[in-house]
Amino acid sequence: MCGAGFSMRGSCSTICGHKITMKHARLSLHALNTKADALASLLDGGFLDLYAGSRPTTPEAAAPATALARLHFADPAFAPADAGVSEAHPLRAEDAAPAAGHATWFRCVTADGRAVVDGSVGTNDADLVLSTATILVGTRVTVDRFELVESADVS
Repeated sequence: MCGAGFSMRGSCSTICGHKITMKHARLSLHALNTKADALASLLDGGFLDLYAGSRPTTPEAAAPATALARLHFADPAFAPADAGVSEAHPLRAEDAAPAAGHATWFRCVTADGRAVVDGSVGTNDADLVLSTATILVGTRVTVDRFELVESADVS
């Protein structure tokens, strides 16, 4: 699973100058699903790339030139969100991994290559859990299930 953080800051001035912030706000189910669907739609026809080494500080930072494996999202990539959870339609596997290494992080990118979200990879307690994180050149790489999970908490 992959979770994406969200924050919202708003203010509203009144006659007495008080400010309303959304520091402890919660999203409605409709808003939560809309937010999840918007993020998921960025990945329509996009890719899930697996990498070795240290994950960049932000998704805007450049990724290595060669991914260990590249899986393809469908178009549309995800089913409509339910309670903030968007489940991906089956990803097309990487039939022959182009590089070898120990996968430690992933990046989801749009169809035209813009980064959307990065996450950790491992065999347990990671954003993306694989049965084995060791990828060999020429091996088939699959992901059986991929979800984006949004939180109703705004803070």
